[in-house]
Amino acid sequence: MMTSIDTTLCLECGADTIGYGFVNRIPSSNTNIEGYRCGTCSGDWAEEEFDEATGEWDTESKWDEVDKYIDNVHIPEVDSIYPDAPAFRKLMESEESWTDEDKKSVEILIKNYRVKKEGE
Repeated sequence: MMTSIDTTLCLECGADTIGYGFVNRIPSSNTNIEGYRCGTCSGDWAEEEFDEATGEWDTESKWDEVDKYIDNVHIPEVDSIYPDAPAFRKLMESEESWTDEDKKSVEILIKNYRVKKEGE
């Protein structure tokens, strides 16, 4: 049985947090992989609104804003830099049930993770 995979990739979007999203990245662990959540996916940048009527912080609107930004701006940007990010995100969808063979495939993808050069 293989051990957990370690990576510098954001487990949400697939950006390499060493070169992109390093600021405010946070460690993140799943069943079979240890990595990070980049500053954008962590949502730390979004403001929570205080609801005077309930006396509570409205975190739902914050995460709606984060999700919209990630889907409409961040993911397309990450995909334009990291061509393997969509494949990584797809593999992460079934991460909890990876077999040893799946883990080997993920390790190979991470080892050969591509970054587009300027002008490509």
